[in-house]
Formats: sequence, structure tokens, C-alpha cells
Amino acid sequence: MTSEKLRMLSLAEMQKCKVYFRRDIKTTNPRKLFRYLANTLSEMGYIISYNTVNIQKDPIGDIGAVDAGIIAEKEEKIEVEREKLNPVASLLALLGFSFLVVGLFGSNFPTFILGIAAMGGAIYVFLNFKVVERKVISCDINIYVKGVGEAYRGKHTEESKLSIERDQVVTEMSLNLAGDVLLNYENAIRTLRTDMNLLLEKVDAFTE
Repeated sequence: MTSEKLRMLSLAEMQKCKVYFRRDIKTTNPRKLFRYLANTLSEMGYIISYNTVNIQKDPIGDIGAVDAGIIAEKEEKIEVEREKLNPVASLLALLGFSFLVVGLFGSNFPTFILGIAAMGGAIYVFLNFKVVERKVISCDINIYVKGVGEAYRGKHTEESKLSIERDQVVTEMSLNLAGDVLLNYENAIRTLRTDMNLLLEKVDAFTE
């Protein structure tokens, strides 16, 4: 995991992440919603490093501001590939260069032709016989959840033999979900997209 403490991103920064979603949410309990999201991320293997729900009541009226955020981190092991120079091509190139020098400065035409042939062989081997090195590395995946909105007092009708109308606090918020990876490898980005899509499905399925 990264040793640097992550900070909550601004909305503008979240929109620049590799993956970004936005949902408009209405809930009577934003703390329950964010507890549900944090538990979901934990079940997906993420470590929650930041989880805060702030509700600031307006001193005038029954409206309050809601500002909530989650930061989740996961260390993913991914396999990466890197092309290496074929040792046969390297050897042929070295021999070809040597033959070219000897043939050119020694006025030895057969050696010079042999050098050209070796250089051509080096190019052929390089283009047609790739050497791929595979290794497993650690890559940090970060997910950010930010909810901003307003809480206000509304009316709720309880279903019973006698309908009873009661006051209820309702929160309408913009829920922003963003994910990023510290190393720009396709395997890590694919894992991030899978996790973000799963998290979005959980958000859409949330019920109180």
C-alpha cells in the first residue's frame, strides 16, 4: 500500500480519475448509506482509510448540509509483460558490426558481406522472435466516494388502519464514485472497472 496518506479528492479531481460515476440519491439516513458502502468495499477486499459523514444543520429553518466521504484502498497483484531484446539478435548484431568494421578497414570484401548478412539476421530475429518477460507486481487501487447534498424535514405517511402523517428527515445528495490506479497497467485498470461496476450495482440496489 502507498505510505502516503490519501486525501479526499475534490469533485473536479474525481471526474479526472480512470473511472467515474454519479448518482442522485434520496435517503432518510445518510450514515446508514455510507456504512453500507464501506461494508461493501470491505467485502471486496478494500481497506477503509477514511469514512466520514458530516451533517451541518442550518441555524435558520429545517435544512441541513450533508458532506460525506469514503476512501478505500486495495493492493492488487497483477502480471505484467515486458519485451526484452532477443539475445540471439544481440549476438548477431555484435558479430555483424565487428565483421563490418574488419571488412571495411581491412578491405576484406567477403568479411564485409558476412557482416551485412549478420546484421540482416539480427534484424530478422529481432522482428520475428520476441522475448517476453513476465513478472508479478503490486499495484495500488484507490476508490473515492463523495456525497454532497441537503437534509430537510418532510412528511411521511405510515401505513396502518389509520394513516398517520409524521415528520421525517430526508436527504437528497449527489453521490460521486471515482476510482484510480497508481500504475497505469491495463490489468489493474480492468480490476478497477470491475470493482467500480459492482459498487455501482450495490448503490442502485440499496434499500432502507
